Amino acid sequence: FFNSEQFTLEALVDSGREQSLMDPDLVKRWKIPTVRLPTPLSVSSLDDRNLSTIAHQTIPLQLRVSGNHTEQIEFFVFPSPQSLVVLGHSWLELHNPQLDWSRNQITGWSPNCSQNCLRSVSPSRCHPTPLEEE
Repeated sequence: FFNSEQFTLEALVDSGREQSLMDPDLVKRWKIPTVRLPTPLSVSSLDDRNLSTIAHQTIPLQLRVSGNHTEQIEFFVFPSPQSLVVLGHSWLELHNPQLDWSRNQITGWSPNCSQNCLRSVSPSRCHPTPLEEE
């Protein structure tokens, strides 16, 4: 959610990425405000070669996953050829989702999510049925 508008897209869950990322083309298309990082972050290859830097992150955005898992999250703005949005290792560590790899679905969340991120559906009203007396 951004500015009361809802956007739907698929995100890549990538345990090999340390942080969560959003592609700059998506940031531009949706006109998502960004802030400059006080100190740019270096992006390194597996052999520690400096590839690039990350200089901006999004403002906090509301992210909803699997219908009822809602949180505020900031994304580092960085191009990603695999996906416009990447949920990295820091997100996985915080939420510790249980994954069903054969169905590509999240099947459960951490106790932390039960207290902070999961929103239950509106409770239905229960109309008690009087018991018949014998």
